[in-house]
Amino acid sequence: MATPQPSTALALPGQRVRLDSRPPARSVRSTQKHWQPPEGLSPDDVKSVIDAATCERDRLLLRVLWATGARISEALALRPMDVQRDHLVLPNRKNPNLTVKRVYLPAGQADLPGALLVWANEHGLRPQAPLFFSRKRGADGGLKAISRVQAWTILKAASELVNIRVL
Repeated sequence: MATPQPSTALALPGQRVRLDSRPPARSVRSTQKHWQPPEGLSPDDVKSVIDAATCERDRLLLRVLWATGARISEALALRPMDVQRDHLVLPNRKNPNLTVKRVYLPAGQADLPGALLVWANEHGLRPQAPLFFSRKRGADGGLKAISRVQAWTILKAASELVNIRVL
């Protein structure tokens, strides 16, 4: 039985040596790499809505929604342990095979993880507690995330304060 011989092909810097004669596999990734804001909303409009929120919790919630493009239910599931230096770990509601997804933050929102962790520390949140918690307690007496209805009310109230229609 012959032993495989190592390839003697040389590659230029920055190029890969192809040892396989098959054609390269086609990527199934989307060609659009960057999240785009909703149509009709400029970054200034979004900043105005965020600034119009009545408290720090609500401003952080709106910033998470804007920076990640997450669904409200995904943002409400965010916990301190899900906040990383350059991304947030959110539940993946679209794909049942992948239960979580990493959402990398745009450069303009690089301070968001720090703001979320400062918020969590100021309120003494445990790593598993919801970041956007309600004054109401859960059945076990622990913190409970605000409801989706309450989150929509926060978004709607902030947008109405600055006369910007969101959805």
